[in-house]
Amino acid sequence: RTAFEEHLVESAGTVRDAGSTARIHFTVSPQHRAAFERTLERLRPTLQARLGVRFEVGFSEQSPSTDTIAIDGDGAPFRDAEGRLLFRPGGHGSLIGNVAGLDADLVYVKNIDNIVPDHRRAVCVEWKRITGGLLTVIERRVHSVLGDLDRGG
Repeated sequence: RTAFEEHLVESAGTVRDAGSTARIHFTVSPQHRAAFERTLERLRPTLQARLGVRFEVGFSEQSPSTDTIAIDGDGAPFRDAEGRLLFRPGGHGSLIGNVAGLDADLVYVKNIDNIVPDHRRAVCVEWKRITGGLLTVIERRVHSVLGDLDRGG
């Protein structure tokens, strides 16, 4: 399976809601987006049937304005054969704009290559669900306190 497929499989156990919908968002390179979308449409029917989940998948592209200069082994700016500086997509912090556009209170962020083999997936899913549940409890408490403050309490 591809790393993309692994993330779909993991999400079925991690972010599936009470209605068996797993909402997932991928930020991809513009030049690869169409391939991801085609792969999703090819995999979706089989995975949904096998995992008993409905995937709701969104895609976005990282803004080139968040790219950073690549460096060589000596820490100097890397230049291509024509002497131009090479830029690479920035890290997770560069995705703040993408994540801010999502309709979600809690978001798990992972690199595409951070995948877990099947024999370790259960532990990964368990701890994601535990931390997600804890975050939900904290979020509800924060909303409660904010509501009390708004009411002058």
